[in-house]
Amino acid sequence: MGKKIQKIMLIKPSNTIAKDSIRRLLTPLSLLYTGATSRNQGHDVKILDSTCDGYDNVIADGNYYTYGLSDKQVVENIKNYKPDIVGITSMFSSQQNNALRYCDLVKSI
Repeated sequence: MGKKIQKIMLIKPSNTIAKDSIRRLLTPLSLLYTGATSRNQGHDVKILDSTCDGYDNVIADGNYYTYGLSDKQVVENIKNYKPDIVGITSMFSSQQNNALRYCDLVKSI
């Protein structure tokens, strides 16, 4: 039988928007619901909201900018928590590249 899942990390990736857009913080409800359900089942859960935690970290790229924790900071958070499983959300299809990048970060660890 495989290893029992005890520690779960749920991540909301950084956000990329057009430079003329307004930066907003949206509550990652899907992660909150999943986290609450997992805690009720006895799991230790950590939610990493990269957009909120790294709100002041802005990287410009052409007509867009991305704000959120750096990839290095995300990796450090994952390594420090040492989860058995990681879940990553993508609230909008326009953010799928950030979510896929975070998947690669998790795989690299």
